[in-house]
Amino acid sequence: MKKLILPLSLAILPVGLSAQLVLNEFLADPVNDLTGDANGDGTRDGSQDEFIELVNTSGGAVDVNGWSIEDNTGQRHIFESETIVADGQALVIFGGGLPTGTFGNAVVVTSSSGLLGLNNNGDVITIRDQNGDFITAASYEYGAEGGNNEALTLDPDLGGGSFVGHTTLGDGSLAFTPGLKNNGSPFSGDSLNMNITPASFSEGGGAGAATGTVTRSGDTGSAITVSLISSDETELKVTASVEIGVGQASANFTIDAVDDAEQDEEQTVIVTASAAGVFSGSFQVTVEDDEAPIPTIAMSADPASFPESGGTSTITIEVSVASDIGYTFDLVGDDSSELTVPASVTIDPMATMGTFMVSGVDDANIDGTQNVTITASDPNVLIESATVSVGVTDDEAFPLPDIRINEVRIDDPGTDDDEYVELYSATEDVELGRLFLVVIGDQSSGSGVVERVISLNGQTMDGNYFVVGSELMTLSTPDLVAFPNFLENSDNISILLVSDFSGAEGDDLDPDDDGKLDLKPWAKILDGVALVEEPNGDDGMGGFIAPGGTEWDYSVDLSIPAIGPDGNYVPGHVFRNGNDSNNFAIGIFDPAQEESNDTPGGGNGGGIDPPRGDELEIIGLTITQENGSGIMTVKGLGTKIWLLQSSDDLGGLDAWESVPGGFTESDNADDSTDLTFFNDFAGSSRRFYRLIESP
Repeated sequence: MKKLILPLSLAILPVGLSAQLVLNEFLADPVNDLTGDANGDGTRDGSQDEFIELVNTSGGAVDVNGWSIEDNTGQRHIFESETIVADGQALVIFGGGLPTGTFGNAVVVTSSSGLLGLNNNGDVITIRDQNGDFITAASYEYGAEGGNNEALTLDPDLGGGSFVGHTTLGDGSLAFTPGLKNNGSPFSGDSLNMNITPASFSEGGGAGAATGTVTRSGDTGSAITVSLISSDETELKVTASVEIGVGQASANFTIDAVDDAEQDEEQTVIVTASAAGVFSGSFQVTVEDDEAPIPTIAMSADPASFPESGGTSTITIEVSVASDIGYTFDLVGDDSSELTVPASVTIDPMATMGTFMVSGVDDANIDGTQNVTITASDPNVLIESATVSVGVTDDEAFPLPDIRINEVRIDDPGTDDDEYVELYSATEDVELGRLFLVVIGDQSSGSGVVERVISLNGQTMDGNYFVVGSELMTLSTPDLVAFPNFLENSDNISILLVSDFSGAEGDDLDPDDDGKLDLKPWAKILDGVALVEEPNGDDGMGGFIAPGGTEWDYSVDLSIPAIGPDGNYVPGHVFRNGNDSNNFAIGIFDPAQEESNDTPGGGNGGGIDPPRGDELEIIGLTITQENGSGIMTVKGLGTKIWLLQSSDDLGGLDAWESVPGGFTESDNADDSTDLTFFNDFAGSSRRFYRLIESP
């Protein structure tokens, strides 16, 4: 462990009542666009831009080495080395990323676990000292107010008030201020700032590879001793301390590069300066490797998918640097029952490319497409391994079972213990081989991202029902256990039951973010439901625009029912209004309420009566040919899913076809509903329209 050498004048308070850190601000739900980039690294990420801000109000410096941060899921961060927080200084912990900026000269770190995991709809932040004791002033429980695309901050700062939404303060322009007061100004106190020149240098630079300058703000009437520490002494070393003299604002020190024999590429090192009574400062430098770079390898498959009976694929392996003696790499596939892979592949001397052939294994199993990963590894264990995946398609017939998504809960008060998806079939004990639950939502790359894939291969329904649920679930015992918070809330999401899924979590199925999935890596959608927080908008030209505060609703593109919003929120609980019903209903948000209609693993019963669909009446139709728009006024839509269709030759050869883009709804004061749609009327003298119930 590296030791921080402290001057005698730097008094570190013992942990206890005097070592007081206050939770001053936290962000659980970053704004959805780039303005939510709280850590300043140029990318908005819903996990990495979460943060917790603590402020030292103890009256002295505090070392938080060994302290930890927890939420209701468990430990999220531990301070594993000396971390000195000056009196009055802020300590900011981001979920991840590369925090870029001064943050008011706060001490800035990222979560040791890779995320903070703050739940948008409520969580408990718990801070413990190195003895495991609970730090009251730095811990807090919050609810749904955490999911409003803004930080929650103390008003006024540092206590004496309560946590409020950040945009309710001042002119409302600040959604968060990590390391700063809630008005955007720094916490008071003199500080140390550091600069190192050059900021990037070779490890071969040796002694004096760079020069550092530490500068203090405030009174220069007395000398101060500044402690210096390198975050990685295997890459660079600094002197233990430097003195800024009387009347002096700064002092210089030398940086010594450490030349090792490792091929470890560029390394990032942080040099930190601290002194009694002032905020610490730091500077990040890059130490360049002077060893020849380690070659890298990459593989590709052509084709990437082929039949198990007689199918083959050519695998190409490329190395970044040619060798005068060539290369040999060991090969292995992770499923020899599906794919035959040779034992090795050779790349000739002074060449950078080689190929080998793999072939499918024909079996008698009805097992759908099987993804097999091929790994190429260096027998000398110098070059990092590479992998490529191929899909081996089944040639046995697969009768799709008749199964429905019957009930879903994605949210409940507190920590979302009772998330689940219930499947229903009128046939008992159906085998679920080749079926997958797929959740489509968003990530930093945009909408249409596969958030969750749950394989049902090898599972069998328990009677007529099958429940996939959180390991924390209390409403029933899941047939298949998922990890906590496996379903996203506070956004539009689509939950699909599909066969033969060939994609992966993180795949962007709508890379151009136009509301239509360009990739649909499954054989068939058996069922699905979209839970909607904010519907798509109308672009006025026959299409849709993305909602302003969330991602696309893909229900029209996927031909699945959509339900929601529930007020201003995505429904936390939805269910078919009676088994086998085509109507989804919104359930009670809190499953603990007496009137709750959660029935995971049992029949839904049809406890909510929507308006009957057979009362549907078309009472008006207006067409504007100039811009290709139409408005149909109807009564009695109920909660059924309707399709708008048109025909130019009623009774003739022209079949009914769905109107492209569907329609948008707006309610009128007389309980009627306007359905707005767009159609191309060119070349048509008359057109018929009808509404039919979606199958």
